[in-house]
Amino acid sequence: MQSRPNIVMFVSDDQGAWALGCAGNKELKTPNLDKLAASGVRFDNFFCVSPVCSPARASLLTGRIPSDHGIQDWLRKGNIDDPDGLFRGKDRAIGYLDGLDGFTDHLSKSGYVCGFSGKWHLGDSARPQKGYSYWEAYAFGGGDYNNYEWIDHGKVYRRTDYVTDYVTRKAIDFLHERDGKPAPFMLSVH
Repeated sequence: MQSRPNIVMFVSDDQGAWALGCAGNKELKTPNLDKLAASGVRFDNFFCVSPVCSPARASLLTGRIPSDHGIQDWLRKGNIDDPDGLFRGKDRAIGYLDGLDGFTDHLSKSGYVCGFSGKWHLGDSARPQKGYSYWEAYAFGGGDYNNYEWIDHGKVYRRTDYVTDYVTRKAIDFLHERDGKPAPFMLSVH
């Protein structure tokens, strides 16, 4: 039986294809990303369906255009249940992509263990979705790097460490959990 590859996918906001050393940029130093690109798959002719993060993320996940999946702009509301307005004003979680399959649903159904760490920003951030069994999510779509809201076991907590370091730490935790396990994994780091 042919073994299935593990998959690690990085999704960054507002990063042009030119903004990597491996893309020929001499000004930016990206040695770790360059190493990953050299040993993995790098899409150098990939186009985004929307210049706005929420619809672009939804399209990447579902394979549908914004008019089909319904997310056509940056999501200001619907990220968490916050009836008292303790974090960023009163809000209720909305599952914007409920009823639509993501590619990670298909991976999960075929035996992959799917992990997520970072910025979800597709609604209802506290609830693991789309086949992900490991779920470490930033509560909102943007904010301060050192004063942010993070989801832990379905509850929102404020953190003051550097958010990029924390996203990375949680992604590494997932990799450590998978070490030596036979099932293939898919890790999304956003």
